[in-house]
Amino acid sequence: MRITHAMNSDVKFLGHIVKKEKKVITIKAPIKDLVKGLVNKGYCKEGGKPTRCGRLVHLQVSDIISNYLQLENGLR
Repeated sequence: MRITHAMNSDVKFLGHIVKKEKKVITIKAPIKDLVKGLVNKGYCKEGGKPTRCGRLVHLQVSDIISNYLQLENGLR
């Protein structure tokens, strides 16, 4: 665990980068890392172009939603 003073440097929190800029706090998502994770899990192609996910077709809607929520949590 690393403790960082958010006023002096960027902080990674829940997979996002939090930064203080001129009295404003910005939150940035590491898009390249997120796309790389989606590519590795088969949800999109290189460059971020979405692709079908046929392995979920046979599941109930609630299970598909659960799958995507787990995916979201795993990408952080």
